[in-house]
Amino acid sequence: MPRVSVCIPTYNRPELLGRAVESVLAQTFKDFELVISFDAGPCDVREFMARYADPRIRAVVQPSNLGILGNFNACINEGTGDIIKPLGDDDELAPRCLESVEFASRTVDLVAVRNVLWRGTEPCAWPAVQRVEFVQRAAGLSFESLKVDCISPTNLAFSRSLWGRLGPYSTSVGMTFDYDFAVRAYAESDSVIINTPLCLFRHWAESETCRHPRPLETCVHLAATLDQLSIRFPAYGSAIGARSRRLLADTALVFVKEARAGRIRPRWASSVLFSAIRIHERRLRERLTHLGG
Repeated sequence: MPRVSVCIPTYNRPELLGRAVESVLAQTFKDFELVISFDAGPCDVREFMARYADPRIRAVVQPSNLGILGNFNACINEGTGDIIKPLGDDDELAPRCLESVEFASRTVDLVAVRNVLWRGTEPCAWPAVQRVEFVQRAAGLSFESLKVDCISPTNLAFSRSLWGRLGPYSTSVGMTFDYDFAVRAYAESDSVIINTPLCLFRHWAESETCRHPRPLETCVHLAATLDQLSIRFPAYGSAIGARSRRLLADTALVFVKEARAGRIRPRWASSVLFSAIRIHERRLRERLTHLGG
């Protein structure tokens, strides 16, 4: 069995998919399999796979269109490795990504990898990485883990056992499935964040991020995570913490209502909530320090 399963669900993006595949084959860590799940579509799978003779690559062709969420679940379920590394078909990995993920995964079930945000479809030339920075191992949910580049499937790697406990990605939360899974995963397991950008998150006109904007849904999910922060901070359930937490959650719901009514811009509402959470984090940390927490 391979140590790592890289799982790429794809739909009709052969050029960008090719770059994603090449980035996996260029890894310094070699004990992996690459599972590509082709959602039913016009892409010529045989023609695409003819480019590669590497026995570590395995293609799965879905008989009917599952959509991105269903295809992600199907692709991950096909993997046989101890570690699951999802990858968007328009994203890429830096050469030392799997090496770093495998090392971090020896002691935790969940690893997050910072990303480079790449706008457009032009090729990316990775700079040489001399040193990989690992953030200290953490237990439970934290504000650091809620940052955008610690959430998406491309940013995460997790053990097969964690996927068995928490997977598959929920179909009931739509395109916030990544927030839903990540919050539950961080809350229930120890994690390591790799602070060196070792994956590329592509932002372009046909990316899922652009095709499915979701600031309102993100507001709701961020508000929901506030109630789980007591897992990370023992003193969070204090009277002041509870009132502050409730205020932020209520504010988020008001933002959603106002944005849906067209009275404020959704992205503005999302930005304000993120800012409020950052301020809340700083105050919380100061209070815990004062209490000796």
